[in-house]
Amino acid sequence: MNCLRCKTKMIVLENNSIKIDVCFEGCGGIWFDWMELKKIDESHEADPEFIKKLSQCSNKKVNLSEKLNCPKCPKQPMIRRFSSIKRKAEIDECPQCGGFWLDAGELVAIHSEYQNETEKEAATKKYITDLFVTSPVVAEEHNQVKEELDKIDKFKNALRFICPSNYLPGKQKWGAF
Repeated sequence: MNCLRCKTKMIVLENNSIKIDVCFEGCGGIWFDWMELKKIDESHEADPEFIKKLSQCSNKKVNLSEKLNCPKCPKQPMIRRFSSIKRKAEIDECPQCGGFWLDAGELVAIHSEYQNETEKEAATKKYITDLFVTSPVVAEEHNQVKEELDKIDKFKNALRFICPSNYLPGKQKWGAF
């Protein structure tokens, strides 16, 4: 495979039985197929020698604002987004196949964000709570509303099995709902 950024021929490196395409002689970009990044996105999951080897890439200068197309899905534009709420690394993700493109240094930045998935989830939950909840009274009301919405969802799903035709477009609707 050729590099998405600098078009240099990429090499395959292995980390803990995961084969990753790396632009070793060019810009230092990395391609992760679906779920590969998840297997080494925490610092304890990646072999330190592997990370050291990645830092030895040539890191040729490239235009990071250039939109990328997925190398696996013809003509599918990739979406540029932050890897977490800390916003240390911007990554490119294919919405079709779930592959990821990381530019040079982004994997190291991801490793520096959180020690593990639990820490990442706690930080995300805190961020969302801080964003929407302003006081303990509001927080309590928020929890009560959430519990009520959960009950409504359960009830709605139960009705789906009692009156399934209500959920099929173009079918006759029957029942009291």
